[in-house]
Amino acid sequence: MKYIREIFSIAVLLIEVGAAQSSWWNSSASYLHGRPPVRTLNKNGIRRTSGGHAVPWLLRIVDGPTFVCGASYLSALYALTSANCMHSHRSQMESLSVELVSSDNRQDNPHNSHDPPNALIRSIIVSKDWHWPGTFMDIAVIELTNRLRGNRNNYVTLCTHPLSSYNSLSVVSYGAGPTENVRTEEIEVLNRMICDSAYGNFLLRETVACAKEFKKSSECMFSPGCPVTAGDQLCGIVAWSPACKKPALPGIFTDIHQVKRFILKAISENSKGSSHPKAKSVNVPEWHSGFWLSR
Repeated sequence: MKYIREIFSIAVLLIEVGAAQSSWWNSSASYLHGRPPVRTLNKNGIRRTSGGHAVPWLLRIVDGPTFVCGASYLSALYALTSANCMHSHRSQMESLSVELVSSDNRQDNPHNSHDPPNALIRSIIVSKDWHWPGTFMDIAVIELTNRLRGNRNNYVTLCTHPLSSYNSLSVVSYGAGPTENVRTEEIEVLNRMICDSAYGNFLLRETVACAKEFKKSSECMFSPGCPVTAGDQLCGIVAWSPACKKPALPGIFTDIHQVKRFILKAISENSKGSSHPKAKSVNVPEWHSGFWLSR
């Protein structure tokens, strides 16, 4: 009887601990796609994240009230997005602006409180090997005219391994409205043969991978330029593809590990201004020079 009482006491204790843990635990998950913790609701296998608490490095490129491309804030004056997405809107360059998806201006760092809430695009740097609408090197490094207010130096870090090496990845999707939900869903990177079979004549090149959602969302999760993350690292960028028009197709993502060297070199050379001085003209030059200068 003594042992029965002890076993019963242990069981009660475990129940209490479990209850305490369940009341403390939320799926807010800085491990989903960045810092700080994001309030996320798990429902029917789909994780939906409140846009008001989105990670501080999520950017959107907009034309007035219209969403154009997703982007990720890499450093004070640089962001990353899809080259194909920007090319599709090249005629709107003068009216495009870049802004944080979510910023709390009440918590601004006093050192950047005078910074504007959005920025214009000074230049777009693309690889000389990228050609629209190809998937090879579908990455654009965007130079901003100014840093953004409300970020407080919370920039994204780049993944150090290929997309295919991660067991858990999340694709992030959002739109133009300030109250619109930021949506995140887990994705699985597919075998290359499966990707090639799905896309047929659409050529998938070495710098991309394709993936499918574990749980299919009713809304398209593959908006070009939006990030694919592992923890708080940027591992991929949604590349242009017909996946939103044809939901049966997997999404295509530029693998950050494959283009990381280009990103770092582009920023380094552009910052030095030695090889590619900034143009003063507002005309849009040819894309395939490697540097597309707009301002």
